[in-house]
Amino acid sequence: MQLAPAKKFALLLTVLFMAAVYVGVSALELAGSYYSERDDLVSLSRAVRVEPGNAEYRYRLGRFLALTQSPPDAVASAYRAAVWLNPHRARYWLELAAAYQLLGDDTAQADALKHAIVADPRT
Repeated sequence: MQLAPAKKFALLLTVLFMAAVYVGVSALELAGSYYSERDDLVSLSRAVRVEPGNAEYRYRLGRFLALTQSPPDAVASAYRAAVWLNPHRARYWLELAAAYQLLGDDTAQADALKHAIVADPRT
């Protein structure tokens, strides 16, 4: 079966486009992974910016903020983003509950603890 030159060219362009998309997505994941492994605010913020849909990077940013005694509302914001992206991790909910405790929001803290139990009843 012989393809017409125009169809061969279109197929080649499609394959090249798909390869470029794959390389681009892989590069973003690599950059996010690289930045998320570093323990400084700039790198963790970059990881979140490069891969905004990665809950683990949001969690790591929240953990860094909590450990550096950042304002509790900033810590809670990072943890809220993590649980919004992945509500199935109990540790995200537990850290969010701790942030709500620092904020003095008992209702939100209790709600976060309930979600943690639902996410992992053995917690």
